[in-house]
Amino acid sequence: MRGAKNLVEAMSSQAIFPVPFAVQIYHSLLGVFIVFISGVYMLKGKSWALYLLTAWILVSLLLTFLIVGASNYFLVELVLPIIILTVLYTGKSRAYLLGR
Repeated sequence: MRGAKNLVEAMSSQAIFPVPFAVQIYHSLLGVFIVFISGVYMLKGKSWALYLLTAWILVSLLLTFLIVGASNYFLVELVLPIIILTVLYTGKSRAYLLGR
């Protein structure tokens, strides 16, 4: 954990609003729970689960931006959520996940 904390401190030099490390840990643990619940309920055809996952991704991006600011790291971190959201909101994926 010490290495992760040092990395966050080093990246926080460009931060707009520094977020305490403990908050980041709780955010990560809550994220695991939300992603799991969203996945299970998306496969059961619940639209709210897709929207919950989308909201969580956006909140996570905002938190990442607050931690590292507009750095190259943030731009790299932006690629994966864009790919995930693109796949989730294509016609066939959305139809499958929402049971239509």
